[in-house]
Amino acid sequence: MHPNDSAAQQPRTKKGKKKKLCPFLSSPFEDCYSLDMDSTKIAMVVHYCQNHFEACDIYKRMFERK
Repeated sequence: MHPNDSAAQQPRTKKGKKKKLCPFLSSPFEDCYSLDMDSTKIAMVVHYCQNHFEACDIYKRMFERK
C-alpha cells in the first residue's frame, strides 16, 4: 500500500480496526476539545474526537447546523 493512500492515513486501534475520526477534527469549532488542547482536554479529545464523536455534544450541535 502506498503511504499516500487514504487507508494508510487512517489511525488504527491495537486490534487493527480503523478508527473513525470526527469530521470536524481538521477544522475544529471554537468550543471543540481539540482546539487549544491542553492537558485537561486530552482525555476528551481521545474519547470524543476518535471513535465516539457521535456522542459528543459539540459534534451533535454542529452537525445539526450543517
